[in-house]
Amino acid sequence: MSSDRLPLSDLVPGMTAVITDIGQAPLLLRRRLIDFGVMEGASVSVIKKLPLRGPVEIECNGQLLALRHRDCRTIEVRVP
Repeated sequence: MSSDRLPLSDLVPGMTAVITDIGQAPLLLRRRLIDFGVMEGASVSVIKKLPLRGPVEIECNGQLLALRHRDCRTIEVRVP
């Protein structure tokens, strides 16, 4: 992973980033993310993170999604 890129799980609530890679995510997760418009080049904002590595609520393309923390670690983003 490049120095200017980090996993989505490292963002704190209120931060916005651009998705650079979802290729490390499992195939089923990638398909579901693409169905919701969560793909490379899309802007994503972290709304809420639950404690103890619970789900992460994100907003992308006007949709709110909750992803498992371990799935967020497979999505690479770049903070502008």
